[in-house]
Amino acid sequence: MKLKPNIILILSIIFIGLYACKTESSQNEANVEILNNEKSDLLKKEYSDSACRYIEYDSAQYRITKKYFLNSDLFAIHMVDTITKIDSITYGKHNKISYIGQRTYPNGIAIGRWHTPDYSESKIDANYDDSLEINYWEAIEIAKNNNFKFPKIEVVMIQSGNKQWGIYRIDDAQIPQSIMIDCKTGQLIKLEFNLKTETEKIRL
Repeated sequence: MKLKPNIILILSIIFIGLYACKTESSQNEANVEILNNEKSDLLKKEYSDSACRYIEYDSAQYRITKKYFLNSDLFAIHMVDTITKIDSITYGKHNKISYIGQRTYPNGIAIGRWHTPDYSESKIDANYDDSLEINYWEAIEIAKNNNFKFPKIEVVMIQSGNKQWGIYRIDDAQIPQSIMIDCKTGQLIKLEFNLKTETEKIRL
C-alpha cells in the first residue's frame, strides 16, 4: 500500500517532534523505534559508503534521509523540504540526540538556531541569525518582493568582501538574472548573469 505525501509529512513532523520534545527516558524509546522502523512502503533506496549507511524516503515535497554509522548507531536524520529548500537536521551520538538545526538546501548554509537538548553531555547553542543584520529569512522576503520565489530559486552565501546573500533562479535559462542582498545593509544588487554558473568563482 502506498502512503500519500501528507502521510509522509505527518511522519516527518512526528520524527522532529519526538526529537525536540521528548524527555531523555522516552527519547531513548523514540530512538529505538526509529532505528527499528526500516520496513516501509515509503522506502526509496538504501545504500552505503565507506563511513555510513543511508536509508532514504521520498515524497513530492519531502525527502527524509536516515544516516547510520556502520556500527548501526544513528548519526543523523535529514528532512529536506524541497519547496522551501530547508534541510532540518537532527544529529545523534550513541543513539541520543546530539544537536538539531537547519541548513539551506542544497548549498548547506547553517541558518537560525542550532542547539542541544537539556540532557546532552556537550552543549551547543548558537544562532546564526544573530551575526547578520539581514538574516536568511529577511533576505528571502526581500527576494520574494523582487519576484525571486521558492521553489524556483536557490541561495548561496557570498563572502567576497561584505557578506551577501546570493539568490538565483533555477527554472528558466532565458532569465539569467540573479540578485545579491547585502547582509549588513539589505541593499539589493541585480546581476545580469546567473550565479548558478558563476558560483564556484565567487562563493566562499
